[in-house]
Amino acid sequence: MSSESTEFSTDIEHELASLWQQVLNTDFLPRPSDDFFSLGGDSVAMIMAELRINERFSVALPEGTMLAASSLRELS
Repeated sequence: MSSESTEFSTDIEHELASLWQQVLNTDFLPRPSDDFFSLGGDSVAMIMAELRINERFSVALPEGTMLAASSLRELS
């Protein structure tokens, strides 16, 4: 794994990682290359994450966004 995939390149990636950590109830901060569903995310967690993203960033994700962009880096 390259250092590029383990370091946050933007504040948004870091904020999304924190959000995912809360939603997925993990002890670790997800990396930009981590996949939401590989970390244990399911459809309910995805909806919770989308709601929190909406609240935090004032943006409504189009339906299917997290399915198509399931890594932090892709989503950011």
